[in-house]
Amino acid sequence: MIAAARRRHRIAIGALAAVVPPLFAIALLARPAPTAPLVAPDAPPATALLWERDDRWPRLPILTRVWGLRPDGPPAVVELAPARDPMRPDVLVYWAPDGTPERLPEGAFLLGRLAGASARRLALPAEVAAAAAGRLWLYSLGHHELLDSASLAPPEG
Repeated sequence: MIAAARRRHRIAIGALAAVVPPLFAIALLARPAPTAPLVAPDAPPATALLWERDDRWPRLPILTRVWGLRPDGPPAVVELAPARDPMRPDVLVYWAPDGTPERLPEGAFLLGRLAGASARRLALPAEVAAAAAGRLWLYSLGHHELLDSASLAPPEG
């Protein structure tokens, strides 16, 4: 009787060893990630480039472009173009009207995901017009780590 149980357990463990790793990989690929629309569907297209800088992010090489509806108006869309992949899981981009660079403030607004080294356009909330600038934060949800932050204040000169 023990030999029969051992045989059944050996077959069951072999089957699990063959089935579980592919199912785990499929589950990782199919998991939902928090996302926000790249550009709000009802927002008019932002066509005026307000400014472009590659020195806003102290720790990561990211080219930042800020677009507006008109050259003298408030920012409507921010484009982030990393020079390389940040190499962190689930990097989320947040915006808030104020805050210190070291800490993600309470009530920060989720703009969307930043994945890979491709440029990403994200719609800014209406509060940007009232705040005139604000700050962006990159936060790794997988590591619960603040990666970097950058001011959206227009550059001088």
